[in-house]
Amino acid sequence: CPRLLEFEFLKKWEVGFSEMGVSSITSLMIKSVLEVSSKFSLGPDDLSRCVQRLKGLGFSDGTVTRLLEEYPMVILMSKRGICEIIEFLVRIGIDRSQVDRIFNLFPGILVFGVEKKLKPLFNEFKNLGFSWDVVSKEILRDPRVLGLELGELSHCLQMLRSLRCRVPITEKIYSKGAFRAGFEVKLRID
Repeated sequence: CPRLLEFEFLKKWEVGFSEMGVSSITSLMIKSVLEVSSKFSLGPDDLSRCVQRLKGLGFSDGTVTRLLEEYPMVILMSKRGICEIIEFLVRIGIDRSQVDRIFNLFPGILVFGVEKKLKPLFNEFKNLGFSWDVVSKEILRDPRVLGLELGELSHCLQMLRSLRCRVPITEKIYSKGAFRAGFEVKLRID
């Protein structure tokens, strides 16, 4: 982004970062925010409003920083869009106090729409026979579960069922439950 090298642009942002209200500013966050702000003609005021919006939703400084590092487009997101994701997680059994941790560990959740991604994904989990309790425990264990594509867990579980191996090995594979076994297959494939 050639504009990132303009003195006036950088001077304006130097003041913006210092007055942002987040204690943990990283170089990756600065880089990500500057790239997005350059592309969409955003200013420090937009970033400040975003930070206040995220803090108002209960996110810690660390999570705000992580969201801006990994998904700086959050600056353009509405409070309503973020609230929909939070409310969905709470409805499926995630304690509100754990939401900050989930967003910190998996900022990519901001990319997903509730109607287009999360609801269909949870319907798939339900159709596979997993209870909300099992699913919410797995999300708390590893929020990347939310990044599964539709049909991906089904496919991984199908692969596991087609394995021909001794009983002790099968028991070890399924020792943490079928959901975890399927997700671990997905991680290995990736």
